Amino acid sequence: IKVTNQLMERKGVVELVTQMYSEYYKPADIAKAVGINVDSVRKILKENNVYIRKSWEYPRK
Repeated sequence: IKVTNQLMERKGVVELVTQMYSEYYKPADIAKAVGINVDSVRKILKENNVYIRKSWEYPRK
């Protein structure tokens, strides 16, 4: 039997998502890197009171 602490795992995912977003990664890129869907990324950001950028607010490559 494998016992996991899902709260700790979720906390790690939340920290990773918010960290990547602060580094100007787009939600789709974060979702792909973390292994969750884009809606989950947006939900995590919203739950943590992170401003959701518009597409034109990202730096140009």
